[in-house]
Amino acid sequence: MMNFRTFNIMEFDKNRNQSWKYEYKDQTGMIIKQKKEYERGEKFIGYQEECKYPNSPYIYTYLYNKKGELIFSCTSFYGFPIGKGIKYDSRGLATNSIDYDELYKFDIESLIEKMKKEYNVDLLDKMKIYQLSRFFIKNMSQSFYEIYVLCPNSLTETDTYLIDGTTGKTLLKSKRMVKLEFGALQQETMLEEYKHKYKDEKKAINKVRE
Repeated sequence: MMNFRTFNIMEFDKNRNQSWKYEYKDQTGMIIKQKKEYERGEKFIGYQEECKYPNSPYIYTYLYNKKGELIFSCTSFYGFPIGKGIKYDSRGLATNSIDYDELYKFDIESLIEKMKKEYNVDLLDKMKIYQLSRFFIKNMSQSFYEIYVLCPNSLTETDTYLIDGTTGKTLLKSKRMVKLEFGALQQETMLEEYKHKYKDEKKAINKVRE
C-alpha cells in the first residue's frame, strides 16, 4: 500500500509562528495543525500534522521525517488510537502496522451504531459527550468502553454506559455526577462498580460449584 502524502516544508516555514507551529483551515473546513517534532525536546527529528473537523471526535495524525516524507499515520477517536497505525518507508510504501483494535472486537463503528440505535446517543456529536474512553483489564482478560453522555440542561449530570469491548453488551447503565465541587465525596466509577459485581458473581459461581 502506497501513500504519497508529503509535508510542505516551504509553506510551513513561511507561515509558522515563533513556537514553530502553524494552524489553518483547508477548503473543506478541516482544521490543520502543524509543528516541528523534537526528540526529548532538543533534537529536531521531523514534523507532525493533526487534521480534524470542528467538533468531530476523529483526529488524523501524520508524522514526517526532516525531508517532509511521511513515516507514520494513525487515527484517534476521543483521544485514543483506533484502527491501524501505519509505518512507511521513504517511498511512501507501508512497511509495518499496529492494530489498535486488536483487543476490541466490538469496534468503534459498531459502538456508534449501538449507541444510536439503543439509546439515541450520537457519539459523533462531541458537544454532547463528556467523556469516552476504552481500556483492557489484564487480570480480567476483558476490554471495556466507558461513556459519559451529558444530560440535557445539566453541566454536572451524565448518563453513563459501560460496554463490553468484545461482545458489545451493555454491562452497566446509570446516572453519575461529573465536575464535582472541591471537597465533595468522590463517586465510585463504573469500572469499580462492575468489578464489585464481577467479584460477587464469581464468588456465587464458585459457591455453586463447591
